[in-house]
Amino acid sequence: ENTNIDEHIVSFHDPASPAGEQYKMVRTNIQTLKNTRNYKTFLLTSSVNGEGKTVTSINLAISIAHDLNNKTVLLIDADMRKGKMACYLGLHHSPGLSEILKGEVEAEACFVNPNIENLTVICSGKTPKNPSELLNSKRMAQLIASLKTRFDYILIDTPPVMPLTDACILSPLVDGVMMVVQAGR
Repeated sequence: ENTNIDEHIVSFHDPASPAGEQYKMVRTNIQTLKNTRNYKTFLLTSSVNGEGKTVTSINLAISIAHDLNNKTVLLIDADMRKGKMACYLGLHHSPGLSEILKGEVEAEACFVNPNIENLTVICSGKTPKNPSELLNSKRMAQLIASLKTRFDYILIDTPPVMPLTDACILSPLVDGVMMVVQAGR
């Protein structure tokens, strides 16, 4: 068992907690969208930094992966500037998305198993000079299209929308966008 997983990942450490139950509620909403509209790819963002979108995307991905329907989940850290997913999951971060989009490696070479059944992670990789352009490339669109055929759900963690354009670039490639808003802010 992976004990390097950050304590904020309640879906892993304490799925029956009140916060863990909240992630299960979001999971149920996502499953309904899959069953009624076949939505399977979701982008998570926020308006500004520090609202909890990475923690939310990891918890949500684990919650879906833990469901007894054995659905495969791919979690992609598309924040190639400040990606923290590897840190939260106690993983080595490269190669990752930036190397895939630069054509240096195949996607499979970046699949990481965080020792959670049904969950695969692609970390952000090394910070490239041109993250927005890489996300806006044909290769990114092709990557999402090919991964859609291999996984039941894909969750993409992106930078916040106010300072950066990345989430706006990726939104046409996914079925749904989730906005994470920090309570009381």
